Amino acid sequence: MEIRFRSALLRRCYEKHAVGTRRWNQEIARAYIRRVNLLAACSSSGDIPRLPPIRFHELKGEMQGKCALDLIGRWRLIVMVDEVKGEVCIEEVSNHYGD
Repeated sequence: MEIRFRSALLRRCYEKHAVGTRRWNQEIARAYIRRVNLLAACSSSGDIPRLPPIRFHELKGEMQGKCALDLIGRWRLIVMVDEVKGEVCIEEVSNHYGD
């Protein structure tokens, strides 16, 4: 699938490991890059739920229309999947409970 990034910072964190490490930490930066690479390797959105255990799931409430996948611990990657265009937009990396 084609990958888009909501912000230039998210793109830089993917392209340059050191930027992601400064933003989060080394473990989260590595997990982020691995997850984006996995999404890029999918040929369609139907492949995403079949990836290794990443707990891909749709979100509810204010985040309805977006999906999440686990990174490490409580950290998750929020994405929007456009099946028609065959692309995934990387929306944010967040600590699930904000602590």
